[in-house]
Amino acid sequence: MLDVRRLLLLRDLARLGTIAAVAEAHSYTASAVSQQLTALQREAGVPLIEPAGRTVRLTAAGHVLAEHAEKVLAALEAASASVAAVQGSLRIGAFPSAVRTLLPRALVALADRHPGLDLTVHELDPAAMAVQLLDRRLDVALMQSYDLLPLTPEAGLSTVDLLAETVHLAGSESLADCADRVWIAGSPGTLCHAVTLQACHLAGYAPRIRHHVDDFTAVLALVAAGRGVALVPALGVVPTPGVTLTPLPLRRRTHVAYRTGSDAHPAVAACVAALRAAAPADTVAPGSAHHR
Repeated sequence: MLDVRRLLLLRDLARLGTIAAVAEAHSYTASAVSQQLTALQREAGVPLIEPAGRTVRLTAAGHVLAEHAEKVLAALEAASASVAAVQGSLRIGAFPSAVRTLLPRALVALADRHPGLDLTVHELDPAAMAVQLLDRRLDVALMQSYDLLPLTPEAGLSTVDLLAETVHLAGSESLADCADRVWIAGSPGTLCHAVTLQACHLAGYAPRIRHHVDDFTAVLALVAAGRGVALVPALGVVPTPGVTLTPLPLRRRTHVAYRTGSDAHPAVAACVAALRAAAPADTVAPGSAHHR
């Protein structure tokens, strides 16, 4: 019989690439991870990992078992969901503009309907959500994509489309007229920074980004002060005197993500329903699910 906890480590080795990264994700030592994978090899009866320079890599059998591990872990999530009640804890990850606009209504509805549910919110950049879900530090997360930057599939996660919102150009009436303007964008590595680069690239130029700001209220204040132009999605808009907002043919999309197999969990299902009810009516996306 294969040990499920060891299968989880093998799956994460396939996902993260190194034993050191797996050890860090699980707060183990690298030696402990190696020992568990060696034990899994004995259980399987075939080599699952092999040396590759100064690190290791999965063998062909290791890749096959890692794929089966995904299915096993999803089945265990579904089994847990089938016997769970709407109680216990639910850890929700969300980006700042969602924390300000979507979550308050959703949390009130969840607390009213399910008083036995202990809710916690963690504000994170969308780029960090997938890792935290897979490492079981979150149960539900709000992830983003843009028309120009579709959501990247992540093994072990499923998503439901929540809403689509218009992206505005703040401080100008035309993207094409901003080639020589100073730009305000998110920190490098964030989705907001990447979409600014991509939108300007499609308009035929590279933006002169002088300011890196991740809070849209602060972004709009800088625009109002004449410090540059910026892309601001609808949920990030706050009334700011003197700022021109031009809607663009560009949408930011929000998706509710959770571990594959946990969608039947009453707490997860209740959270998804509450988030859909809290979304502005003109932004709600069809409730299609995507399994990874």
